[in-house]
Amino acid sequence: MEDVIKVKVLKKSQGQITDISMLKDKASLQKMKKGEPIYLDYLQDKDMLTAQGGDKYIFSMPEDWLVSYPQSLRRGDTAYIYSEGTLITQAKVAYVKDRDNLEVTSTDKDRLGATGLVSGIELIVDNDQAETLSLIGEGGGTFVILYK
Repeated sequence: MEDVIKVKVLKKSQGQITDISMLKDKASLQKMKKGEPIYLDYLQDKDMLTAQGGDKYIFSMPEDWLVSYPQSLRRGDTAYIYSEGTLITQAKVAYVKDRDNLEVTSTDKDRLGATGLVSGIELIVDNDQAETLSLIGEGGGTFVILYK
């Protein structure tokens, strides 16, 4: 009589972390159990987190404050915010959203296609940045956003 042995076949799947260096400057978005595979979808860049006990917040730029912004702006970009030709601050983009409040993403690697038109921009800012942007915007100032 032959013995039956159950073998757990492990195969690499798309998005799975295979090199520990891929974890540098990342934070977990969910609880992970010991021994389970780690996927890129489970992680976020540390500078995109707001709930780590620091003074980082999501700041929604009112549409009427914005004079110009690129339609290729995406989550994770560094936005440079200008008012009257002067750089006011720079901040990470938390979200870019369309009129239906859905995140706009690129449909290709060159950002030539998108899932919608950008109509809302949310930034990750600290207290000082939020206060500065609010004072200018509430005082009638407007902003131009660039990114790189």
